[in-house]
Amino acid sequence: MRKKINTSLLITIYLLSAFITIQPCQSQNYNLTNETVVYVNINATGSNNGNSWNDAFNSLQKGIDKAKPKNAQVWVAKGTYQENLVMRGNIGIYGGFQGNETSLNQRNFNTNKTIIDGKNRNRVIICYGSNTIDGFTIKNGYVPEGSGDVLKNRGGGILFYRANGEVRNNFIINNFAGWGGGIYVDGDQNNPGYVLIEYNIIVGNTGSSCAGGVEINQSRSSVRYNTIVDNVGWGLEIPMRPKIILGYFHSNIIDGNKFNNHERFSNRPKGCDVWSYARACIDYSFIGEIWDYDSRWGSPFSHPTNIYGDFDNKEPMFVNREGMDFRLKSNSPCIGTGKHGKNMGANQNKPYYEETVTVPNSLSGPSHGEIGESLNFSTGGSVSSYGHSVEYQFKWGDGNNSSWGIENKNHSYQHTGTYKIQTRARCKIHTSIVSSWSDYHHVNILPKQYSVTGEVLYYSNFQPIGNASLIITGDINQNEITDMNGSFNFSIEAEKSFCLSISKSKGEDIEPFDITSYDAVLTARHALGLVELNNYQQIAADVDRDGEILIFDATLIARYVVGLPPISTTSYVSEWFFSPEKRSFQNITSNEFDQNYVGIIIGDVHGGWTSPGLLKNNIVPSKQHKNYVKYNYENKQLIISLFVESGQEIFSSDIEIVYDSEILNFTKIEKTDLSKNFQIIHNRLNNRLLISMYTIDPLNDEGVLLKLYFENSQPIKNKTVIDLKRFLLNDDINIKLTTEVILAKDNSFLNEVKLTNNYP
Repeated sequence: MRKKINTSLLITIYLLSAFITIQPCQSQNYNLTNETVVYVNINATGSNNGNSWNDAFNSLQKGIDKAKPKNAQVWVAKGTYQENLVMRGNIGIYGGFQGNETSLNQRNFNTNKTIIDGKNRNRVIICYGSNTIDGFTIKNGYVPEGSGDVLKNRGGGILFYRANGEVRNNFIINNFAGWGGGIYVDGDQNNPGYVLIEYNIIVGNTGSSCAGGVEINQSRSSVRYNTIVDNVGWGLEIPMRPKIILGYFHSNIIDGNKFNNHERFSNRPKGCDVWSYARACIDYSFIGEIWDYDSRWGSPFSHPTNIYGDFDNKEPMFVNREGMDFRLKSNSPCIGTGKHGKNMGANQNKPYYEETVTVPNSLSGPSHGEIGESLNFSTGGSVSSYGHSVEYQFKWGDGNNSSWGIENKNHSYQHTGTYKIQTRARCKIHTSIVSSWSDYHHVNILPKQYSVTGEVLYYSNFQPIGNASLIITGDINQNEITDMNGSFNFSIEAEKSFCLSISKSKGEDIEPFDITSYDAVLTARHALGLVELNNYQQIAADVDRDGEILIFDATLIARYVVGLPPISTTSYVSEWFFSPEKRSFQNITSNEFDQNYVGIIIGDVHGGWTSPGLLKNNIVPSKQHKNYVKYNYENKQLIISLFVESGQEIFSSDIEIVYDSEILNFTKIEKTDLSKNFQIIHNRLNNRLLISMYTIDPLNDEGVLLKLYFENSQPIKNKTVIDLKRFLLNDDINIKLTTEVILAKDNSFLNEVKLTNNYP
């Protein structure tokens, strides 16, 4: 079958491939003395006289010139020699040396690439004598089409001009001529010459008028065991005259050679591998197509029965034709079908058995992720039947595949959905040997999530506010709560817009000492310009939320302290306020950290609130006040006098008394000279008496602050218990006292109790 490949790529592919192997011919062992060998090594740094590897010539032509008088061999070390060579006399050039060999059989021209590059300046080699060319890559020779002059227009790679010789074990590529792009052998009836052409790979050459591969003109040459494929022009042309004795033409693979659109060949098929006159004998070969008829020389040539490929639509079955690997697969029709049971073509190695790579037996990785998140997946378990290393590729299921490489790869997805991932393996050396795809691994991709974090702390002491509600509205509506440390952390889909606000129920986590009469004092003093509250305190003091802080706000606080209802519907005492009131986020594209809030209780102007469960700072007094309570019983009345010392700067007092309401009945509060400037609000709730008293000017005198009057509603009872639950001066001291009162007519039953000895 005929195939055409891009000849502009052939050189690069060849240089990279490890499988353009040529089986060396079976020749005698050349163990020569130094006098019969000239050495060439482009990298030699010695005397450059060609007498040894150390002193080798750097130029191949210089080696040829020195060898000619001695009929010597020229041994050439690996490397690229950019030369156009002329060979005369009885000499041969041999490539494939490392540069230290002592025997011709020690060389390896498949490993030690020895390249002669004509640089498209002229043909690469012309031979006039009896010359051997063995073990080279011959490329980039050029002679123009012209009028057909042998010396000017024929033989782009190699021209034998009425000469003898051998061309073996070479890779001949990318050469151009009008006739015989790869090799042209020219003779005449008087001097036909003889050239043996064997074990060569001749590919990608161009003969613009006739043969692109090999052309034999009036010569007794033999062409055997060659691979001549994918040239432009005839693969093999033998335009013999009948009187010339032919050589031998057998065991070649000649396939895929084609003509370009040339007017000279308009009446011929475009795919022509062999053009031969009637006396040519081409057998035991794989030939894609034969053109064997010429009206000048009689009837068409009869096809031998042992030619493959011409009419049976077969392929030569190379390992990788496009990759320049011309080894034969195990099922190739060219194996063992050449003459004497050998292979057809240049490669005489054992049949190539198809390498296989097993399917990866594992594919692991996450089952879910987010848009844009880098996810790691791993695979493994594949084995090459040749024992070669393998590499892996992932099919991500989103239209993209990974590059070939190691068994671990990362990938990120740009859209939500469920993706099916597969992996496969291939041989790292023979990259065309690829396994099937593995079973699916599913991964569910969710929208990208960003974290929003922060703390909610109290304004005065940075105490954490736990159990506060986070209200999220907008593209997403959801609620969260703060933990006991006042912290919050929640996730939001990418590119969502939302607002975040904080709330807490009115009165929640507020205890009796958190809002006191002292807050009314601070509010009133600020209203009169006596003190300046900070911004947060002003929010707490404006309890009716009208934007102004007035004495009225102080009154509302005092009424709250004693449990009286507000005198208007606009009292917000004990409600929570958070600053800022709301945070807005537009098309969120990153994490939002430290989105902190400050909490304020309306009415807690002095900032005494603490987190539930923590010890109140004002339970233990910060000043050593001396307070006295005196009980006086006369005329069925119990009089409780509350005493204060001088120098205490009292602005406010919160009093709570619990008594037995079945025995005692509260009747009145009596101010004294010390308390005449105090605003006093009280509330009686069953057996509890709550009193709030405050002033804008501090009290520093000593004496009775207040008198409380009770009457005995059951005279038969002569004893009762009074519990002073709270006696708070300003915001500093909380005093508790439980005392037993003897109810008698005699004033001698007077109990005086020093309160500072009785608080917890």
